[in-house]
Amino acid sequence: MLNKLQRILSSKKQRAILQNIGWLFFDKALRLLGGLLVGVWVARYLGPAKFGMLNYAIALASIFSALSTLGLDGLIVRDVVRKPAARGEILGTALVLRLGAGMITIMLIQVMAWIARPDDTVVRVVVAFVSFATVGGAVDVLTPWFESQVRSKYKVIAENVAFVFAALVRVVLILTKKPLILFAATMAAEVFLAKIFLWTFYARTGERFRNFSIRLERAKSLLEEGWPLILSGLSVLIYMRIDQIMLASMVGDEAVGIYSAAVRISKIWYFVPVTIVASVSPSLTAVQYHDYQRYQQGFQQLFSLLTILSYIVIAPLTCSAPLLVKWLYGDIYADAGMVLSIHVWAGLFVAMEVASSRWLINDGFAKMIMYRAIISAVVNIVLNYVLIPIYGPVGAAWATVVSYSVSGFILHAFVRRTRKLFTQQVRSLVFAGIVQLSKSR
Repeated sequence: MLNKLQRILSSKKQRAILQNIGWLFFDKALRLLGGLLVGVWVARYLGPAKFGMLNYAIALASIFSALSTLGLDGLIVRDVVRKPAARGEILGTALVLRLGAGMITIMLIQVMAWIARPDDTVVRVVVAFVSFATVGGAVDVLTPWFESQVRSKYKVIAENVAFVFAALVRVVLILTKKPLILFAATMAAEVFLAKIFLWTFYARTGERFRNFSIRLERAKSLLEEGWPLILSGLSVLIYMRIDQIMLASMVGDEAVGIYSAAVRISKIWYFVPVTIVASVSPSLTAVQYHDYQRYQQGFQQLFSLLTILSYIVIAPLTCSAPLLVKWLYGDIYADAGMVLSIHVWAGLFVAMEVASSRWLINDGFAKMIMYRAIISAVVNIVLNYVLIPIYGPVGAAWATVVSYSVSGFILHAFVRRTRKLFTQQVRSLVFAGIVQLSKSR
């Protein structure tokens, strides 16, 4: 499948794309697997209640992080690919917009934390550190620039140096029995260290910061096209994170800890579709207006590849979830096994959503990303409200799977402009199912 996709792309791009995929896979594999090991240790040390409190803070901060990105990542990649001579203006304008939005976002997160937990000083301090980490990571224009150039190795090196440093610090904190607040502070330190390295590498590639410029017309254009993506990003993060916030308010921090333990395993492979799409989509975008049939074939192969990979990951995790959770986290987190066996199926629709978002942006239909995200957020909130009081973390897992399927797949069938996209996704599901059945015989 990957070989077919390569043949659709320009031969000059294949080596760069494969190298880029290799770097991104190394990055995510190291950080997620290493993060899982250290994260499991942290979860065991803190226990479900405090671990749930930390993840509650992460969820609260993450929901509003979409405001600081302004929905510009995909637009930056697209515009730099199409207009490389204007990269200084694109990056400079986007940076100023994101810095302003980031400061506003941090203040908003603090207000929401005070409203949600007015008498819980520890939670508010933890949220403060986590908000700096989350927004600090979002206020970034170099990552999409390196993505557009298919040169992600610089991002990989920068983030992994910071990750290793932070992981070692967390181990020291566990061994010296430090409080929860310091674990949150480590998150902020990791993000800012990574950005320092990233800006250093950008300068060493021969690019010059003095070439950055700000243009009002460019800012207006980015905001006009980006505002649907802001709302969609906010809605996506709502249906990705609201389950943990609702669990905390309706059941308690311990339930959040149980749920978060399962989600940490379930999401560990999400870097695979993100990495493949990030590496392949710039080349598909470049051929869109020159060979549309080739462009559509490329996306069909991309959907099929992602669907097959999803089944390969999901099937064994579904069967082994209870044993895996007990082995990693211990009996205290045993209830997370059932949550994992359900939540892992959301990954199939995450893969479809990642690829379809690029399809929609390239097709000039970014508003659909906003519409589907808002609808899915509403579906997720309603389902959580109904299911959490009855089933607790298991109900939240079911709500997540259903809302992800609505966003990444089902809604495309009901809009004329996206029915072609829906057809491609159906073909990928059928094709992947046939492949998996043939292998099982």
